[in-house]
Amino acid sequence: MRVNVATQGRVHRLLLVLGLSLLWTSVSFAQDVRVAFLVGNQRGWPKDPVLNYAVSGDLKPMSRALKGLGFELHTVLANQSAERIRQAFRSMLARLKRKPKVTTFFFYYSGHADKEFFHTGPNQKKPLSFQEFVKFLDQIQVKRRFAVVDACFSGEIIRRFGSLGRYRHLRSRGDVQSKGIRRQLVETDLRKHLPNLGNQTHGLQIISSSQDLSFESARYKSSVFTHHFLNGLQGRADLDRDGKISLNELFLYTKPRVKRETGQSPQQWLFREGSEAYTFAPAYKSMLWIGPQIQGHLQVAVGNFVWRQKKSKRKAIKLAVMPGQGWVRLQRGKKCWRQRVHFPLSQRVVLRSAAWEVEPCGARVLLSKGAVELEARPPAPLHQERAWLFEAQGGVWGSNGYLQTGGDILAGGLLGFRSPHVGLLLGVWGTSLVFGDQSYQQLVVEARLEGGYRHRWRDLDWFGGAYVTLGALLQDLNQEPNPALFLHAGLTTTLGYWVTERVSLLLAADLGVLPQFAPDQVRFHVLGSVRLGLRIFWGSVL
Repeated sequence: MRVNVATQGRVHRLLLVLGLSLLWTSVSFAQDVRVAFLVGNQRGWPKDPVLNYAVSGDLKPMSRALKGLGFELHTVLANQSAERIRQAFRSMLARLKRKPKVTTFFFYYSGHADKEFFHTGPNQKKPLSFQEFVKFLDQIQVKRRFAVVDACFSGEIIRRFGSLGRYRHLRSRGDVQSKGIRRQLVETDLRKHLPNLGNQTHGLQIISSSQDLSFESARYKSSVFTHHFLNGLQGRADLDRDGKISLNELFLYTKPRVKRETGQSPQQWLFREGSEAYTFAPAYKSMLWIGPQIQGHLQVAVGNFVWRQKKSKRKAIKLAVMPGQGWVRLQRGKKCWRQRVHFPLSQRVVLRSAAWEVEPCGARVLLSKGAVELEARPPAPLHQERAWLFEAQGGVWGSNGYLQTGGDILAGGLLGFRSPHVGLLLGVWGTSLVFGDQSYQQLVVEARLEGGYRHRWRDLDWFGGAYVTLGALLQDLNQEPNPALFLHAGLTTTLGYWVTERVSLLLAADLGVLPQFAPDQVRFHVLGSVRLGLRIFWGSVL
């Protein structure tokens, strides 16, 4: 049987395409399955004071944060006994035998502890020991294990008195004892508890909130350590600004802030095989803009995270993403497309309609570390609300006769900077007055301070408050200038519209009073101004 050479070439190409598609699809199903085990106890042993925020301020916010990071909340125990936690340990070990296979395990505890035991409720007959906990970790045979222990002392502890000086006094009397979590870990060679996974990247990381003591704060309504840890998860712990937050970065972010506030010193034990730190959380420091003409099921993949978004309306949307190289995939009916996208740090990327490549709908985006699926989210409120912004305004200024009886109108502008509630601006105004056949040029130079309330609704930005201005009026500028100082104050309002992330159009208005002091009397002039302008943001837009 003879085969046409051209036909044979087409067959080979078809087989090659099918083979690559199958390889692409098979690799794509590598998934990072994250499971969390969370415990919070307000009550410890009989002499332990009741903690106010171990559940409401620590356990619940941590649960919400981890769920948003793609963790399966297998166990969330609030105010449960040691025996109940042991039951949950057994349940967790049973979960490891089921599919999907767990690759990342995270343990968190907030409550009382001493140097040997967790204080989980008043029953002290068989308390949960650190030795039991390490044995439990030993049985968690997964690639990555993380444990965060935010624990306090037993007895008459610093949480009750709220003063480091008071704590030192009590310790000198022997009324308090060391927490012991760090001592217990030092005495235990944790390397023998690492799973044998060959050359795969794997590790074990344990963080303690303190070497000695831990605080909870009425100001934060949570423990101080957990408060800063969760703040770091929101993006602040991205210390190297690469868009990825590792647990080590979370520790390095949290430790100095906790130590500065309370004196406690968080501790870390870390063992990792592999050259690259695991991305525990994305830092949403880039933005994807999707135009109204693009509709369908969207999948955005950057690093080891995937976000999905269904877009059915002809309306532009914005999605927050982490910076880096990624893919965007679009499916409409039985047709699929993809395009490669680079998301620069702190910049907006517009999804291009002409850059799509057709791909089989069975394929998936190739990910190097396994996919963590997260819910798509809009960008956080832009940082303009918290930054100093540059402003340039121009318009008209008028009074009922300060420069000349019968009324005055000046034209000019203001230039300066604005924070969320304060504005600092310099103004220059000028006018020309005519008396008979003589023309007189007038110039006003002023420094202006504004203070008030500023609020933003999406693209609209409103400011309302008061202002005070100190200025100099240079009269008869074209002949012999005659300077005179003046002061005026009043109410001001500004409405802005952000046409882009960096530029806003402004409409501003004032109404104030200007006193004029004469040898025999004081006159008050009503004045006002209407201005148009621009507000420019130079910093990060995300």
